[in-house]
Amino acid sequence: MQGTTGKVALVVLDGYAESALRRIEWDQYDMHIAVDGAFDRLRSNALLPEILIGDFDSITSQSLRIAKSKGLEVIHLANQDTTDAEKAIQFLIEQSVERADLIGYRGTRLDHELAVLSAVAKESGRLSIRLIDSIAETWVLTAGQDRILE
Repeated sequence: MQGTTGKVALVVLDGYAESALRRIEWDQYDMHIAVDGAFDRLRSNALLPEILIGDFDSITSQSLRIAKSKGLEVIHLANQDTTDAEKAIQFLIEQSVERADLIGYRGTRLDHELAVLSAVAKESGRLSIRLIDSIAETWVLTAGQDRILE
């Protein structure tokens, strides 16, 4: 969060994010990213991210127009070889973000949740990602990594 040595981002995916939004402090992040249709979830909670990223297969054209009119940085990545979560994580790495909290990763499809966990595990050596949902905070650790909880 602000005051640390590196940038900290909040990434909101288009899953169940509302309860996790109540668990975090919006103003403590240096960067807020809505992934595709998550922009609508944030708007319904009166929150406005700075960045919208994804292949835009889940966001309405009206919401996309609103995002642009509000001055968001809109990053359209049509590549279907990666998920929107992977696109967001890669963007964070390119922006030299040190840590990220990811919410809205849980939803109605287990394959989507597993894809997010896989993407987080793949990049866990390059970026510290905390997954937050309605009841827990989780980190994916790979061999040789540890996490000290305060």
